[in-house]
Amino acid sequence: MAACKANAASVETAVQGFDTVHGYWPTSPNQLVGPGGELEGWPDNPRYYSISLGADGTVDVAPAPGTLGHALGPQNYDTYTVPGVGNICATV
Repeated sequence: MAACKANAASVETAVQGFDTVHGYWPTSPNQLVGPGGELEGWPDNPRYYSISLGADGTVDVAPAPGTLGHALGPQNYDTYTVPGVGNICATV
């Protein structure tokens, strides 16, 4: 759970940095990773969760099969709250 939150926060920081430099939101992880990118590699842990980007720069977290939140599908890291649990990362 802590790694999920830290990784999602890192992606959010990278998205904000990309927007500051380019003036628009990235829509693909490839825009953030690699030489000249905001991230050295894409942070996720497929056993527990994956992180993706929405067209509007949102950072989505999808709990992996076998986790409590898997049925929820990808959800916005900042705004989606699981009743009685909290942030989507709390379900992995």
